[in-house]
Amino acid sequence: MSIPKPSRPEYSTTIPSTGKKIKYQPFTVKEEKVLILASESEDLDEISNAISNVLSNCVTTPGFDPQDLALFDIEFLFLRTRAKSIGEKISVKITDPNDPSYQAEKEINVDSIKVETVEGHTPRWDTPTLPSSPRVLRLIA
Repeated sequence: MSIPKPSRPEYSTTIPSTGKKIKYQPFTVKEEKVLILASESEDLDEISNAISNVLSNCVTTPGFDPQDLALFDIEFLFLRTRAKSIGEKISVKITDPNDPSYQAEKEINVDSIKVETVEGHTPRWDTPTLPSSPRVLRLIA
């Protein structure tokens, strides 16, 4: 007899750059701890790895890979997941760039954050291709 797996609620959202609908679940306490530890390390590689791993665990849509997303898609999806896991509101302190001694506290509703695309936006970034050539390029160190 196997141990029952606890179920988590499932939500859906649309990835801004592609318009593809995906399903996701809130992250667990264990995954939140991974994010906190990564944040405390202040190592950008560790933080991005933690976010990528948490998104991989939370998104239930088959074939989902956060490595295939644009950075703004990852940020959007992470905010959506965070809102369903911890809460929709984030309290931030804003420092006046002209007067560093002045700080104001602001509460932001994460669900109100939207991604806007400009006219002519395409979901793909085409890399330039080099013309065919019989020559070989070698890098000499």
